[in-house]
Amino acid sequence: MKFDTYVLVLCLVVLIAISVFFSVLMYAIVKMNLIMIDGGLLDDEIQAEYDKSSRRKNRFFPLLFGRIMPSILCFLLIVAFVFSMTMRIEEKNSLLPKVVNSNSMSCKSEKNAYLYVYELNDQIKRFDIIFLSEMPKETDIKLYDIVAYETVEGFLIIHRIIGISEEMNKKTYILRGDANPYSDPMEINYSQMKGIYKGNRIAHIGSFVIFLQTPVGWLCIILIVFYTIALPLVRRKIQRAINKRVLIIYPEIQ
Repeated sequence: MKFDTYVLVLCLVVLIAISVFFSVLMYAIVKMNLIMIDGGLLDDEIQAEYDKSSRRKNRFFPLLFGRIMPSILCFLLIVAFVFSMTMRIEEKNSLLPKVVNSNSMSCKSEKNAYLYVYELNDQIKRFDIIFLSEMPKETDIKLYDIVAYETVEGFLIIHRIIGISEEMNKKTYILRGDANPYSDPMEINYSQMKGIYKGNRIAHIGSFVIFLQTPVGWLCIILIVFYTIALPLVRRKIQRAINKRVLIIYPEIQ
């Protein structure tokens, strides 16, 4: 916990420092551009751009790629960030999507002959996002089902049931990852199972979700949102100065 707090504070300090640096840099650049525009040093560029824009009939694409697309991408990035943080905060909720963090189910070990005999081809790879379903009744659990169970330490493991034993009317289950040559150390009970995997997954994008859960990811999101909001304001300020200069260059359009 102390380490997480240290990392969070460090990231906030870095964020503030980066934000101040780029804000000062942006202010200096904007100020210099305004001085150059008001002083007539950019008249040639302004004339060329004005002539080009006056001949341009279709303004849809500049609007699309200049304003609409960045806003949409920023919105999608915020949605992805909220989604990733929800997954992290509610990681104990088995019905939320899960990012696979190991390769224990990524391929078929040659020692697991049952995978080949029964053609079990529902492997999941590291950084896949998988969707778990509610556990069925214990009587409906079958051999070779893939289930998520919680260890004593509180970790969630997603492995395949390869054995079911029953003693004194109580069942215990042996699980193993498809890529592992050995079974999990402890047999588990039905009460430890939190969800069953039925093949619903999104491949590969889990690495991006994990990145958004890190302090570096938070910094990137905040900076992107900040500059997505700031840049249009700066652009409008410069455009107003250019419009004033256009009226001086072309007094006949007043």
